[in-house]
Amino acid sequence: MTPVRQMTIGPMFVGRKLEEIGWESVPMNDPRITAHPEWLENLQRWAGQDSQSFEIHETVRFERNADSWRAWLCHPMTYPEFQRSLLWELAASLPTPDEWAYLCGGGCRTLFPWGDGLDYKMKLHHFEREEEQGKSYDIEQANFFGLSIAYDPYKRELVDGKTLTTCGGDGGCNICGGMGPLLGYLPCSPHCKPEVREDNEIHNDYDFFRPVIRVQTSGWRMVIDRAQE
Repeated sequence: MTPVRQMTIGPMFVGRKLEEIGWESVPMNDPRITAHPEWLENLQRWAGQDSQSFEIHETVRFERNADSWRAWLCHPMTYPEFQRSLLWELAASLPTPDEWAYLCGGGCRTLFPWGDGLDYKMKLHHFEREEEQGKSYDIEQANFFGLSIAYDPYKRELVDGKTLTTCGGDGGCNICGGMGPLLGYLPCSPHCKPEVREDNEIHNDYDFFRPVIRVQTSGWRMVIDRAQE
């Protein structure tokens, strides 16, 4: 029998939803946008085709917002650069792979938090039927910790490591390979081995993060106000 590895997960504050990396929301009249009339010309062509979004890889993204458009500028960064910015700007860090697995599965011993298989009646990203378009996805709903986690294999979550390491997705490789829902969602399992990448380049469209702030409890002592007893 394989021994069960024991570990302790300390208290922490955790981001409930995934956050994008390296995308800056800017107004459409931002000088960095208007300095590129070719972007706006391309956007007009896409808008005429009723497109909802237009993106130039690792440069700029436009999304339709009712009758107007919103813009984001891309700022590519490396894994170490992002870790430093997360610490400096939010005083936060990334979960370790073990912490991420616990946040996702709560210590479950099954393949997924709900069992060893998929209920094919579930509405899943990339496998929804036409009549389900626009409705919420089942796995995207908050789990027992209140986290929206591991619900889309295309969205890899950064975790702490010596080099760029991710959990919760494979960038859609299994789905693009035609492996179907079960194997397509296997990278979202809390027991899936973290992916350690050879380079430290973050892919802004597939790599996301969930900030954590660990709560230091060692050295605390309880003070009792005897006057209120």
